[in-house]
Amino acid sequence: PGPAMRNSAVRNRASQLSAAREMPAVASTVAPILIFAVALFLVYQVNHHSQVHDLITAHEDTHKDIHFATGGREAQEAQPAVAQHLQSEPKADGAKIIETGSNAAATLTAAKPVDTCHAEPGAEYHGAVVQWGDKHTTETAGECCEACQKRAETEGCNVWVWCGAEFCGGGDVRRPRGECWLKKGDLSTLMDYGVGKGHTGITWISGLLYSEEQMQAYQLVKTKAEQAEVQRLHGLRERQDLPLVWMDVSLKGEPLGRMEFVLFTDTSPLAAENMRRMCSGEVSPKHTLAGAPFYRIIDQFIDQNGIPDGVSVAVGGTYKDDAAGLKLTHDRKGLLSMANSGPNTNGNHFSIMMGPAPHLNTHYTIFGEMVSGWNVAKEVNKLSQGRPNNELLNSKDAMIVAVGQLRAGTPVPPDVIAAGLVHF
Repeated sequence: PGPAMRNSAVRNRASQLSAAREMPAVASTVAPILIFAVALFLVYQVNHHSQVHDLITAHEDTHKDIHFATGGREAQEAQPAVAQHLQSEPKADGAKIIETGSNAAATLTAAKPVDTCHAEPGAEYHGAVVQWGDKHTTETAGECCEACQKRAETEGCNVWVWCGAEFCGGGDVRRPRGECWLKKGDLSTLMDYGVGKGHTGITWISGLLYSEEQMQAYQLVKTKAEQAEVQRLHGLRERQDLPLVWMDVSLKGEPLGRMEFVLFTDTSPLAAENMRRMCSGEVSPKHTLAGAPFYRIIDQFIDQNGIPDGVSVAVGGTYKDDAAGLKLTHDRKGLLSMANSGPNTNGNHFSIMMGPAPHLNTHYTIFGEMVSGWNVAKEVNKLSQGRPNNELLNSKDAMIVAVGQLRAGTPVPPDVIAAGLVHF
């Protein structure tokens, strides 16, 4: 070869020797990188499988929740009286895990049940009758629910009530097992005064049909209504022209709490003034509610009280119905309503309303409203649960132990009282 080619060969050989000398240095640099990469890969695998395990666990928990809600094994263990009858209630598809080969890629999907039966044991929901139960029986609660679902669009059915015991009801009216009553009612009223009020003293099983959209709308309205109600009661309590009185209550000899009431002397001057005097004690020690028992308590209806018979009426005698108070409606809890034995026979007895009772309208005078202490009234009312007809009579378990007046309000003119007395 020529000189140029020899020089080129020498240069190539020198380059190869130089590269060979540098290889150990390169290897010492790359090796840690490779080791670090392998470590990262292993950590990823561990975390990946942990995430898959978490998804599977979440799937199992979700499936249990759905299975419980639709009458599965968990429901049978927790609510045997209901689950054994909900045989034909619609089931949700539940949650699914989809695995792809060894990768085990998890995808969690949960199907939400729509318009399910929402069964509640020990509950009897009210509403306008769509189908009378004495002419309609089913083998299971689920079938009763389905019957309501079929008549939802055409007749507005959204309430079903089924008898799963040997007999349902109380007193002289005992309904046989299998009766299925279909009803319809306002969702807000049913949710506020029906759902969640069940107890062992009621042998019916009830359910309410609603869509997710309806429930969301109800919750939104309810939140706004509760906020408005707080403001309304606060404003009512601060009205200086109306009397404000209080009652301390004991339950089975132990202090329970205090209730406060604003009295409507503007619309019901006779009944309100009589109550004010029974709380102030200004007439005499006998003319006071201190020591008076709640002698008639009906579940989710009334707590009734009054000065025992034999004590004269605080305003001076039996008095007429207050015309304006008689026009007020029993449309909410906490109202004070007179007890009477007919028109114009008012005295010292009254009821605290535990919820709406439109059948009392125009028959009983409304003369005040509770502005604090609702939990006290609820605890008193619970004494009736499980009793015959869920009614407690002639009991001294709950008593008014002390009363008082926080504000007298604008006085009721004596001539108004005199004109309202009934002379026999």
